[in-house]
Amino acid sequence: MQQVKQSTESVIYVYLADATDGYTPETGVTSPTVYLTKNGGTPAVPSSLAFAELDSTNMPGWYKITLSTTDTNTLGPLGIDCYKSGTSRHFPLAVDVVANVVADVKSDSAAILADTGTDGVVIATATQDAITDKVWDEAISGHLSTGTTGAKLNAATAAADPWSVELPGAYTGNEAGYKIGRILAGLGAAVSTLTVQDADDNPVEGVTVDYYTSATPSDATFYTRDTTDAAGQVSVYLPSGTYYAFRFKRGYAFTDPLTVTVT
Repeated sequence: MQQVKQSTESVIYVYLADATDGYTPETGVTSPTVYLTKNGGTPAVPSSLAFAELDSTNMPGWYKITLSTTDTNTLGPLGIDCYKSGTSRHFPLAVDVVANVVADVKSDSAAILADTGTDGVVIATATQDAITDKVWDEAISGHLSTGTTGAKLNAATAAADPWSVELPGAYTGNEAGYKIGRILAGLGAAVSTLTVQDADDNPVEGVTVDYYTSATPSDATFYTRDTTDAAGQVSVYLPSGTYYAFRFKRGYAFTDPLTVTVT
């Protein structure tokens, strides 16, 4: 049985056959007599009759009746009798008028949004506390995907007491831990940057630069070593004093040493 929504304009279909044999499709029918009975009530004509033939060639005998919102305002079975002289009454029709679920949902949603907290929509305080405890007691090991809050909290645990971390430890570059660690080790906090270029003033990458405390290199006077980057630069931390830089790269000849003074 076809279902239509209560108080909603709906289309139903009727089939009209010739009265002579009871099955030959009847085409070209206009202005039939139509009666409706709502949930077993007294038959009455529709509030406004919208009747039309579908297609006399491809669907002969098929017609549609458009029911108005008044015609569908009563829940339950809706019986329809459509008759025109010369047609058979062998094809009675009934549909089921059901509640307008969409309207009900909208109504319920509006009621929830307007709720003041007295109808059970607001979670009880004890339940809120239980949810909060569950969240904070959750093992962080299950939430370590890159970029998640759990991963960041896990990474932060090492910094719970930063004064217990050895310096320079894993700190690098311009991080405060690295600089402080070098000062404590007597390696200096001042950055000395040296640029290495070829004869055409192009930066040379991958040049090994050794720093000595004497113009005559030896194991005893070696201080530190680093390698130039893509900009031909090398930066090292040095305490105050005078140093001598020696540069090495296969295929290049450099005039060394370079004197580096740190004040």
